[in-house]
Amino acid sequence: MHEPGSSTELDLARQELAELERAMEELPQILEERFRQRLCDVRHINHQLLMEQASLESRLAESSLGLWRTQWQALLVAVLVGTALVGLGWGASRQLGFRPSALRQAPVNGDRLQAAAPLSASILQVQAQGSSWLEVQDLRSQAVLFIGVLEAGQSRTIRLRHGLRLRSGRPDLLTIRIDDGQPEPFGLSHGQDWRTVMPPELRTAGA
Repeated sequence: MHEPGSSTELDLARQELAELERAMEELPQILEERFRQRLCDVRHINHQLLMEQASLESRLAESSLGLWRTQWQALLVAVLVGTALVGLGWGASRQLGFRPSALRQAPVNGDRLQAAAPLSASILQVQAQGSSWLEVQDLRSQAVLFIGVLEAGQSRTIRLRHGLRLRSGRPDLLTIRIDDGQPEPFGLSHGQDWRTVMPPELRTAGA
């Protein structure tokens, strides 16, 4: 005869074994379900990363476009400011009597005679009765020999060379004299072009 306690333990063991067998049978299904859930989570995370990447690329593109627009606007402003400054400089030069076209004017008639003649030793003296701006150029090369302001009582002496040309902001306040000759008025009103002064020997030869 079997003892009642032994029979109960055997039944419990058999029950546990049956439960273990059922668990072993369900284990592949449980693992597969968990794998699918994990795979779904990974796909969701990957989708979020792709969305964030697309959003970041869009923001970068907008930022680059904004930077390009800013640089283009800065360039446009620089061009407009430069154009305005050039216009102001041109207007100021016109008011002061500067005429770039005058710098390109051909020498006066008789330039062939000047080319053949030696440099004159005659001296031109410009005397100021008041503050006056003055510019003096060599007639042949148009090199600037003097440019500045003569105050009242001041004078400037320059060798005539092949001839000179002069202009002034206040010609009415200037007189000119060649060597020991008599002073004479500068002779041009404000805003007119250059005045040409020839050496005496060239004026005699031209006559």
